[in-house]
Amino acid sequence: MDRIAERTTLQVKRQQAKKFIEKELNGLGDGERLAPIRNLIDRSGLSRRMIEQAIDYYKDQNLLEVNPRSGIFRSMLAEPERREVKIIGCGEINYLGINNGFMSRIVELLYLNASRRNISAKLHRVKFNESIQAYENLAKDRNVYAYILLSPHMAGIHEVFAASGRPTITLFPIFPMTRGVRIVDSPDMMQMQLEYLFAQGHRKIAYMESVEGEVNDYSAQFRKLEYYRVMAENGCRVQPNWVGNGGFQESSVNRTLDKIINSAEAPTALICNDWLLSFVYRFLESRGLRIGRDISVMGTDGLEMTWRITPRPTTVLTSRRLAVSKTWDILERMAAGKAVEEINYTRLRLLQGETTAAPLP
Repeated sequence: MDRIAERTTLQVKRQQAKKFIEKELNGLGDGERLAPIRNLIDRSGLSRRMIEQAIDYYKDQNLLEVNPRSGIFRSMLAEPERREVKIIGCGEINYLGINNGFMSRIVELLYLNASRRNISAKLHRVKFNESIQAYENLAKDRNVYAYILLSPHMAGIHEVFAASGRPTITLFPIFPMTRGVRIVDSPDMMQMQLEYLFAQGHRKIAYMESVEGEVNDYSAQFRKLEYYRVMAENGCRVQPNWVGNGGFQESSVNRTLDKIINSAEAPTALICNDWLLSFVYRFLESRGLRIGRDISVMGTDGLEMTWRITPRPTTVLTSRRLAVSKTWDILERMAAGKAVEEINYTRLRLLQGETTAAPLP
């Protein structure tokens, strides 16, 4: 293993250890004891060194206290009372139930940041088919410090909570909001992905989105329109079957990929969401296509679920940590009566893996 690969492996393991201890923390009350280190090692599959480094990290964050005789404990709060924030999972169609998915990870980070700020955070899920009345009922609680809305799917939801007079912020709306403080996907995602593939010599690039059939996802529509725009501006012709919806099931991914690969002119590269990559890998390998050689594959969002798959994917990371940290900073400013920007974009970073290369001659 070369030094770069070794450093990358260590970084991945450190992040895995931090995330594992973070989940353990989220399940503890103030003053409760963490499981013994041997138990943590056995359940995580990580080394003692990695687990101890993660514990030291959260100790430095004042979230853990180490007593050499009695064990490791979640720190007690310095204040007797906590401010309460309601996290509202809007239009829920189980996007919060996807293990290591984008929004489930956002919720984990919201909890962790709330603990650091001495804030109590509670998640409330509202089903997709429920009316605005369900949101109005949640907004009646006058003891709430602030509201965080996750992916609202219709107009009026943000206004319901903002009308309460409490600081309200929306994260990743899936309809085009025209007012209200929100954090949204960077508009540069698709352009960054395509320009990277153009630089490698690709011109035949397919795009597979992932949208639930009944959801009108504005951000997904925007990415698709950006795909067509950037391809056209670079003189790249798009075959009719190069764009399709893989949904969330392996069977629908396979049907979409079958149409893409069997187009009159096969693409040399594919852009898709990270959570579909394991399905994509299996399909391409079943067709005898070598990923990163016969066809390049580029992911979207840099989800942790891709860290363990082989080959390591090239993807564009949407920094969820920075988005969540910014969320709390904005709420604090709003609570203090300070001005904030209405539209706040996420930060992107290219993660170069082993799934992209120049097209074969």
